Amino acid sequence: MYKKNNKGFTAIEIILALSLLSVILLAGFNMLVFGFDVFNSGSSIVEQQQSLQQIAISVTNDIRVSEDVIIGADSLTVVLDCSVTPAKQSIYTYVEDDGIIKKNGNIYAKNVTGFSVSEASGLYLVSITTKDNAPLIIKAGRR
Repeated sequence: MYKKNNKGFTAIEIILALSLLSVILLAGFNMLVFGFDVFNSGSSIVEQQQSLQQIAISVTNDIRVSEDVIIGADSLTVVLDCSVTPAKQSIYTYVEDDGIIKKNGNIYAKNVTGFSVSEASGLYLVSITTKDNAPLIIKAGRR
C-alpha cells in the first residue's frame, strides 16, 4: 500500500504565498516612499519660510536703524540711509522678471514672487511672497 506524504507545501501554495507577500511589500514600500516625499516637501517649505523670515527681519532691522527710508514709486526699490555716508546705505531691489531680491546689488533672495515695502501711520510693512507660500508680512516701526 502506498503511503501519502503530507509534509511540505505544494508549488501552488508557495506561489500564492510569495504573491501575497509581494503585494504587501509593494504596498509598504509605496507608503514609505510617499512618507519620504511628504517629509522632504515639508522640510523644503519650512526652509523657505525660515529664509523669508530672515530676509524680512533683516529689512525691518535696517528700517529701524535707518535715518531715512525712501520707497520707490513702484515699491520695488527701498533705500535705507543709516548715515550720511553711502557706505552705510542699504538698497533693496526686487527684480520681478528674475524673481530675486538684491541687497546693494548682490543677490539676497531667489524664487520670490512678490516683495514690497509700504508705509502706513509711521509703520513700515514688509511683504515677501514665494509661489509656494502665503505672503510673509512683518511690521517695522522706526526708532
